[in-house]
Amino acid sequence: MRFVLLPISTKRTLLYCIRNKEAAKQRTGLADKVTTKVASLWASWERREGGWQRKVVDYGNHALRRIPFQEWGLNHSSGSSYPCNTQSPFFYLAYRAWSHWRAIKGGQHVQFLISNKLLSITPSPILDSVYSDRKPLLTGLKDAQTQTPTEEAAKAGDAGNDPEEPAGKVLLCRETAAKLGKALEHPEIEAELERAIWQVEQSNQAGRQETVNSKKDN
Repeated sequence: MRFVLLPISTKRTLLYCIRNKEAAKQRTGLADKVTTKVASLWASWERREGGWQRKVVDYGNHALRRIPFQEWGLNHSSGSSYPCNTQSPFFYLAYRAWSHWRAIKGGQHVQFLISNKLLSITPSPILDSVYSDRKPLLTGLKDAQTQTPTEEAAKAGDAGNDPEEPAGKVLLCRETAAKLGKALEHPEIEAELERAIWQVEQSNQAGRQETVNSKKDN
């Protein structure tokens, strides 16, 4: 397996686990086959322009957006499969509890790998190529050649504390998410990234509203 760190904003990063395809095939069970089939069907419904299938997908994605993207990332590290999702409140709560437990297991697994020095950090030319056009959005990178290191650090510190963008400047968009999924040959990443982008944008929107309210109070 390999882990990829995908910066969503200047302050938020998605940890995603990509498993070896051959190893995954050897231990594929009934639950994995059903999950794969459901995921494929869900993806086909997402491509529809309208109809009841599209409405089901929209409602489902809206519910799944409530789960923090950090938890989604750790879910992929635990090694177990997703159960079928449903819009029933009871099953959603059961799914939510199960997802939280799975994220805890995933976090423990990552911590074990780090503690035992089983991870090796390597740069990714694929990610570098995808993020290359996002560099102007990264704090301190714009006009870096005309700034001294001290000025750059000060500017980065001021931007990082922007109350109107508590989650940082967003680095990705839907088109970039699709590009990453294709480049990594793992299209499922696209949905994870879209959820993460939405959550970061919501956090920044809440920060801007809080700033407006505080100015009114003053």
